[in-house]
Amino acid sequence: MNKRIDFLFSRYLARTCTPEELQELSQLLADPANEVRFRALIDAEIEAGMPLEQLPAGEAEQVFREVLQSRQPRQYKRWWLAAACLLLLAVPATLLLQRSPSATITPQAAAKPITPGSEGAILTLGNGQSVLLDSTRHGLISVQGGSNVTLQKGTLAYTNNTGKASVQYNKLETPRGRQFRITLSDGTIAWLNAASSLRYPTGFNGNSREVEITGEAYFEVAAAYDAQHRKIPFIVKINEQTSVEVLGTHFNINAYDDEESIRTTLLEGSVNIHNNGKEALLKPGQQARIHDHIKIVENADVAQAVAWKNGMFHFSGRTGIAEVMRQIARWYDVEVKYEKGVPDLVFSGKMQRNLNLDQVLKGLSSMDVHFKTEGRTLTVSP
Repeated sequence: MNKRIDFLFSRYLARTCTPEELQELSQLLADPANEVRFRALIDAEIEAGMPLEQLPAGEAEQVFREVLQSRQPRQYKRWWLAAACLLLLAVPATLLLQRSPSATITPQAAAKPITPGSEGAILTLGNGQSVLLDSTRHGLISVQGGSNVTLQKGTLAYTNNTGKASVQYNKLETPRGRQFRITLSDGTIAWLNAASSLRYPTGFNGNSREVEITGEAYFEVAAAYDAQHRKIPFIVKINEQTSVEVLGTHFNINAYDDEESIRTTLLEGSVNIHNNGKEALLKPGQQARIHDHIKIVENADVAQAVAWKNGMFHFSGRTGIAEVMRQIARWYDVEVKYEKGVPDLVFSGKMQRNLNLDQVLKGLSSMDVHFKTEGRTLTVSP
């Protein structure tokens, strides 16, 4: 039987299934005995980068979700993107009418879908002038002292055009529903998540390179050296008490005010965390969590920490619904309300961030939770 499932599944991914084969695959999917095999196949495709958002929807997704749901305790049911990706099977419309799926999402009648976030930011120059940056704008934005400020292919870049830059401070801000990338004058690249900001000089002089952030940012720091060939540290200031000192590395900082802690996750190199006079050195794969003190987490889920930069929602372990909703609120620019308090639910799984909001909510609705959208207000109820 597994060989037949494998054959039909490969035919489906290649878009070569006949209507009869689609019907057979849907029936196999609905059989709980095949659950393990389907999970293995889907997990393999996800790891290989299967473009889930391109797959057509069908009743099979609901069937598979119910199979999973019936096997897990209420509090720890997992939102398997394997289930969400089997919005897959193109079941004929006549079959869709034979079942009445349990509706857990109530969108406003005739309302336009709430689309995902996109590239965009507001640049505030040193003279106070604000410039809107989006996908339609490109070329030279400004000349500041000795630096050219250009926008090319969605990346804001600073290049020194005189050799001696007159340093000014700019601020790049991403509203909710926007993200952006910038290349600083030293070659460091920074990605800003939604509802974030980066304050930085147009050129770096002296014995250190300092920037300030709010929200969330991922950095790939370029190495820099002084006249004596000593490394010039790169310092990210988060607030008056907290900073991250870098000597050339890749790392992510999540410093949203509404999160429980400031989280710095290291991918490559090394960083030194400073907080209220205390220090901690991070190694690759570790995460520093700062609340009242610095806590080091070994073997951190690095993929989860940088998923937003790679176009994914990634919830691993036991991510509570409140944290999930905060991410959704920032990316889709919606206000989240809870009808009867925050449900005691957790999620695990992955989903791409280029889906409309109703598609994401459909993936989440396998839990015992209901969603209702009215305008840009999303109400969550048990």
